[in-house]
Amino acid sequence: MQKKKLEDCDAREERVRAEGEQVLLKQEANWEKTKLDLQKKVDKLERSVKELKHEVNLRRKLHKKKTSQYTRLITKLRNKIQLLTAKVEELQIEKEALRKWVPHDVHNVVKKRLRDLQLRHDEFEKLLQNHHLFGSDVADPRSSILPLDTLTSVWLISQQEQSLKGVQDRLRQLYGTQSRQLDQLAELKNSVPLS
Repeated sequence: MQKKKLEDCDAREERVRAEGEQVLLKQEANWEKTKLDLQKKVDKLERSVKELKHEVNLRRKLHKKKTSQYTRLITKLRNKIQLLTAKVEELQIEKEALRKWVPHDVHNVVKKRLRDLQLRHDEFEKLLQNHHLFGSDVADPRSSILPLDTLTSVWLISQQEQSLKGVQDRLRQLYGTQSRQLDQLAELKNSVPLS
């Protein structure tokens, strides 16, 4: 009986050992699988960290480059502002000196003459523009004449053309004279400062 009990104990012990080994093998398999899954996650996270570091480095370099460019641009613009401010101050001083040099009444007379000449020039230009506009839009002069006979109509047409040519020549002369006067006035204006 004791032998039988011993055999039962040995059999139970063998079964428990076999079950324990099976459980241990299953747990080891689960642990290996978990270890592989975790290793994959770690590898993936390491790749992400590496990519992020690379991106951060690129952005840092780009930021340094942009900062350098903007700093140079700001310096250049500040220098330009200083030069322009100095130029404005110089021109203000020069203007004040010239204002003291030219009498006020002479300045007003020249200014009035300039305005008058500009007005006359503008009116003259309008006259020329209107002449060109209407000269191209007016119907043929021969169509507005009802000829009594052929010779009379030809003579009237030639007379009208001659008068138009005379008017055009006179307008050209006036325009040339006015242009010369305007140039002279501009020279005078350049030699005498305006307030």
